[in-house]
Amino acid sequence: ASAGGVCAGAAFNLYASANSNSSPVNTTLLDPTGNGGFETGIAFSDNNWTAVSSASNFWVLDNLAPAYAGSQGAHVSLNGSAYDYSNATFATSHIYSDVPIPAGSTNISLKFYWKGNGESGWDRMLVYTAPTSVTPVVNVPVSNSTVLTGATLVWTQVTFPQSTYSLVTVALPNSLAGTNVRLIFTWQGDDSYGTTPPAAIDNIMLSADVPAPAAF
Repeated sequence: ASAGGVCAGAAFNLYASANSNSSPVNTTLLDPTGNGGFETGIAFSDNNWTAVSSASNFWVLDNLAPAYAGSQGAHVSLNGSAYDYSNATFATSHIYSDVPIPAGSTNISLKFYWKGNGESGWDRMLVYTAPTSVTPVVNVPVSNSTVLTGATLVWTQVTFPQSTYSLVTVALPNSLAGTNVRLIFTWQGDDSYGTTPPAAIDNIMLSADVPAPAAF
């Protein structure tokens, strides 16, 4: 046996051993001043986001809402030219981004700023987490369902209206540690009632307490 009591051929987690007495480090995994704030470029793809857009009432990047901070934010728009939506058509649109969460992370937290209106239970924003195998599609879920197969609903808009930006904090389960989590922001609406403006979001942050790096 070795001096450390580890036999030849036995599995040994050097990282875990070196960090068994180290304090975790609170780490920003999605930066609200970068990709989380849509400040890396003018398009969703420049910020590591993917848009899944219905023919109307889809997510755009600009400063018409305006943004909570910086030069632009994300909001829903009827046709891409204004901060508005149509309450006369069923439509569901999404944006999503994949963020790796280091193994052993704890206190995983999602924060974002949002505002908007809509219709309680029908025209609203929903937020999900999912594995990267789940890819949202246009017009699913149809209002007023919240079922997105394979995804977990973590937040539902319940305030109408929210006229100024409000901070939301969502505690996510530690079971997401060691995975790539897909963050999905969804806008859904039906074909009657509802009051503009729709949802606007900015300064999205994902953070966690991450095991400290090994010191040798």
